Amino acid sequence: MSSILKALKKLEDDKAARRPDELKIDSEILRSSDTPSRLSPASAIALSMLLLAGGSSATYFFMKRDRAPEPVIVQAPVESVPNRPVVPVPPVIKAERLPSEVPVVPSASGSKKAEVSKPKADKTPPPAKTATVTAPPAPKPVKPAPAVKPVVQARAAAPAGTPPAASAKGAPALRVTGIAFNDGGADSVAMINGVPISSGSSIEGVKVVEIHENRVGFSYNGEKFEIPLGQSNR
Repeated sequence: MSSILKALKKLEDDKAARRPDELKIDSEILRSSDTPSRLSPASAIALSMLLLAGGSSATYFFMKRDRAPEPVIVQAPVESVPNRPVVPVPPVIKAERLPSEVPVVPSASGSKKAEVSKPKADKTPPPAKTATVTAPPAPKPVKPAPAVKPVVQARAAAPAGTPPAASAKGAPALRVTGIAFNDGGADSVAMINGVPISSGSSIEGVKVVEIHENRVGFSYNGEKFEIPLGQSNR
């Protein structure tokens, strides 16, 4: 094509020499061949789309190749452990020693002391294999029991020299079965019809006036009478 252009240029030069006013075709052809050809808008869009698609494909394959595979976590199966029966261990029970006797404060009349017997501890030997059990707290000190007033039990017959029982007119039936007598008679208690009665109290409408060592004085409708220990007014 260059030889053709050269021939055309030479022909044009000859014509120009002869006709300078004519168009210079060879110069236009050369100018058009020297300048780069411009792309149309459609070609530019198509070329851009091809470049974008190629770049996207290259990026995708590059990232897919460099991406490391994710580790797979495999969980080991959990073995079920059979429930073993729990064997109860009998605890060791330690017997505490208690005082052999608890003294009782005697009354003013100098009666016999009441004694409280100590419960016997169980002497059963502990089993061979036992579990350790913490020691129980120290026992609290045993407080002495309150003074027990001795009760004089009723006798089968009235003592010698005791006057027979007297009664007021219309008084209910009363029987003295026991007397707990203290000096002064303030804290004395008499068992009348099976009920403990103190001085100044009433039973079945009859007032207990005074409690003696072997008899009880009563008052009914203003009339006083006495019933010896172990007797009744009827």
